[in-house]
Amino acid sequence: MKEYIKKFESAASANNYEITDIPFTSTVSGATHQNVRCNQENKKIEVDGQGNISVVDAGPVLPPSDEIWYTSSDGNIVTPYQASSLPTIVSNTYVDGKGVIKFATNVTSIGEWAFYGCWGLTSIEIPNSVTSIGYMVFSDCSSLTSVAIPNSVINIGSDAFYMGESDSYSGCGSLQTITVGEIGYEYDGAEFFTITLGNGTNVELTMWINNYEQYCIVKDSPITLSDGTTKMIQDIDYSDELLVWDFDNAQYSSAKPLWIKVVEKSKTHWLCKLENGTEIKLVGSNGKSHRLFNYTDQVFEYPQDCIGKDIYTENGISKLVSCKCINDEIEYYNIITYYHMNLFANSILTSCRYNNIYVIKDMKFVKDNRNIVDFAEYNNSIPYEYYVGMRLGEQTIPIKDTIEYIQIRISKEK
Repeated sequence: MKEYIKKFESAASANNYEITDIPFTSTVSGATHQNVRCNQENKKIEVDGQGNISVVDAGPVLPPSDEIWYTSSDGNIVTPYQASSLPTIVSNTYVDGKGVIKFATNVTSIGEWAFYGCWGLTSIEIPNSVTSIGYMVFSDCSSLTSVAIPNSVINIGSDAFYMGESDSYSGCGSLQTITVGEIGYEYDGAEFFTITLGNGTNVELTMWINNYEQYCIVKDSPITLSDGTTKMIQDIDYSDELLVWDFDNAQYSSAKPLWIKVVEKSKTHWLCKLENGTEIKLVGSNGKSHRLFNYTDQVFEYPQDCIGKDIYTENGISKLVSCKCINDEIEYYNIITYYHMNLFANSILTSCRYNNIYVIKDMKFVKDNRNIVDFAEYNNSIPYEYYVGMRLGEQTIPIKDTIEYIQIRISKEK
């Protein structure tokens, strides 16, 4: 050991550096090597397996494996939103402009939603024991400017920094830099942002989505099945037969889900009330929310636009009397049923704009002689089951808009 220390001292002297720390934990031999820092900023002295000494760039100083470091906008501690996505927290302190979260064990992954909505978080440094960063981990961290990701990370959720594009999100709009190892990537505000992980894998992060309509249904809304029973929307799976309305034949029918949306979160929702006492909680964008069937005008319409109109429910027709925006964080989902697209949520008939294929009269499509759009015109940009399941051959919505709509849904598919 003394021999190696002399070599370090010699190398330091030759480069006018002074050794400040020699953190040996075992004898240097064979392939073993240690990095020794010196007093020159961003430099270290390195010995390889053959005992060769060199002075090199030190690179970033990362937290120990059982810690995450961060800074906050107000000098106070930042509490993870979903602590269950991390190891057990032993302490969380903020001293001299630096926050330290210490864990009972090494951090190997940062699970979904871990720091979601931590508005005071301005920067975060992750230890090199971490190999994966999950879904929506930093979503809605509106003050976050920089993130240091170690080269050890080999998997990162594409929505880890998702900003959203709705009234519900303030997003990661302050983000400037994501550093992977020693390479910094400057974020330019684009919809998609590509970084290269330490193993050479390119990851395209979805930062926000243009014209993403988040018209959905709040968690714990009962969805009616074809046998008359109900399941909460978060429990619906692709094998379930849901009660739907068949507008071709003006009758009830059943259908399995074509698409089930992954869970997302919103800080607001709409509470819509019918005259008969039925209520439904919906999520939306740009001052609107998920569509209900306006029986008066025979069209699926935003509830905000049909106050005072009759709404179709399993229990008969009832007037929509109010639709109020509530500031309360919730989880939300959505479902499109195969071919019919609609469903009954808390007994109310709901769907998307693609269900307005034809004029509707007396709950039945009034079909015209339009030309059918061939699947080939979608240029293999969408799966065939969506072409059939959403009746795209009959739709009049521009093909380009439909391709974007479906591709976005597929990216959010459960």
